[in-house]
Amino acid sequence: MKLITYFLLIIFFISMFAGQTFKKEHNININEQVNKMYWNSSIYEINSSSEITNSINKFIDCSGFILFEFSKWSMKFGYENEEYNSLYILKVLTLIIIISLLINLIPIVFYLGAIIYIIYLWVKNKREKLKGDVK
Repeated sequence: MKLITYFLLIIFFISMFAGQTFKKEHNININEQVNKMYWNSSIYEINSSSEITNSINKFIDCSGFILFEFSKWSMKFGYENEEYNSLYILKVLTLIIIISLLINLIPIVFYLGAIIYIIYLWVKNKREKLKGDVK
């Protein structure tokens, strides 16, 4: 769930930055340009006899359409609200993603510590046995 949220936030900020760029540098009316864009769902229309294949194709089409419309909306939002610094927000989002990945890696540290300790005890035990055999 976190991954989908981060993905949508990244798409939002990239599209928002694109909308701000259109206004600052190109002075293009974004509403006309965005209204010309449309989702072509005929790419994914594959007729097959398998129900699971049809379901997967519909899911891909639905996900693509939602992401496409979300990108159009965020481009319009960035065009109308250029006072938001989307690069700063993107840096903060990157920092949040890195921190959440590190937090998710904390339990692995305990398991690695336990494995290293077990290996240390095993090596220590083998060394003591070898010393005992030499005498």
